[in-house]
Amino acid sequence: MKKILLVLFLVLAGCSSAPQNKTDNQTAAAEEKTETTEAKSDFGFTLNEFIDEYNKQIDNGIYDGKEKIPSHLQKDEDFFKVDGGSYYVQILAKETDNDTEHKGYTLSSIHNKDKELMGINFRISTAFDKDKVLHFSSTGTLAGYKLMKTLNFEEETLQTAFKEADPEYSISNEICNLTLKYQLKKSAIIIEIRPPK
Repeated sequence: MKKILLVLFLVLAGCSSAPQNKTDNQTAAAEEKTETTEAKSDFGFTLNEFIDEYNKQIDNGIYDGKEKIPSHLQKDEDFFKVDGGSYYVQILAKETDNDTEHKGYTLSSIHNKDKELMGINFRISTAFDKDKVLHFSSTGTLAGYKLMKTLNFEEETLQTAFKEADPEYSISNEICNLTLKYQLKKSAIIIEIRPPK
């Protein structure tokens, strides 16, 4: 009788520990899956964290009702090969102004062949009016201000960059290196965001 009770005890003990191991295995698998879905980055943030913070800045903005509010960023699963496949681009946002004269902006993430985040590019459309005054996309400029806040710069940094660029302006902080480049022949201003050195 003692042997039967001992065998029964061992069987029950084995059954009660099986779900625990299964739960541990499921937790480990979920953690591993989370790590693999978010590619590494030389930035102090992941692409998803950048998107979440940018969208929060859009939500917290104060708008006067006249301007077109930039859209939330969406992580597009489509990667576009660039430069013969040496790196890839994901479009995070692409919008036009209400007045199509000044077009809009494009915000994209740059990835290496392993899909790791290498940089972020922001392109704002520009146009000269009949008096040769340079105008920027209003929606793009507003998105640029939110981009500055997302990257822990003051919003005024964008105005400083516009004024000081000749034809480039660079600034750094603990999060990133940022370079604004005028490309007036292409009717654009490019902001390149790269990991800090």
